[in-house]
Amino acid sequence: MKSVLILIIILSIYMPYHFAQGSDNEELNSMTKAAKQNGYTIREWNVYQKSSIGKVKNVKEYNLFINQIKKDLKGYKWESTKEIDHHFKLVGIKTDSKYRLSQRLVITAIKGKDGYDLERTHEITGQIWNEEVSDKVLSEAFDNSNQPQTFYNVRADMPMNKPNQDKLKSKSQKLVSDLSAKEVEGLTEGNFVSYSALSKKWNYSLKLKNNNKMNLQVANRFTEDDNKLTVTIGTPIIIKEY
Repeated sequence: MKSVLILIIILSIYMPYHFAQGSDNEELNSMTKAAKQNGYTIREWNVYQKSSIGKVKNVKEYNLFINQIKKDLKGYKWESTKEIDHHFKLVGIKTDSKYRLSQRLVITAIKGKDGYDLERTHEITGQIWNEEVSDKVLSEAFDNSNQPQTFYNVRADMPMNKPNQDKLKSKSQKLVSDLSAKEVEGLTEGNFVSYSALSKKWNYSLKLKNNNKMNLQVANRFTEDDNKLTVTIGTPIIIKEY
């Protein structure tokens, strides 16, 4: 599945209850710790944040706003789009080759009745896990003043001979348990096992249609071509390809 498709499907089925606020990155640290303790090697971590940041009255105010953004945020390469379908967009990309980090910041202005509503999305992806570095980068990059929706995802893998479904389930269930969670839904298809769960570690959740709640997803996929087991862990949901 693709991340956008996953997010659209999930949010059309599940009613949001509360989202992670991105305060101290405990979620990301807990998920990477659980993966490493279970023998996985971290390959990628990702944090995606979305928030409403106010509005501007007209195009002139919007241009003043984005010019200030460009001035304040150093190290980004910026690209602006002209008005398309009643909205403007500013996209900034920032990379750090030392820690193999990339950031993508998007400011979108959507035309409303009395001006333009402003939305901010910020995605940070890293290929090297360093808790101190990630905490520093996220604390500097993210603005939690507008009660953003924050999604944390971790991808890790390990070499493995072809497992049966019971072993796949067991590996997934162990991660769920290590994250102080209880399974609420599960899916098994061939070499793929996925669980939705509710963790006691975090005080936010998504409400399901059957009145259950979830704030954690764990998905394990075995690939025979390289004899590798790949896990994707996400809270409150996985929004990356898995």
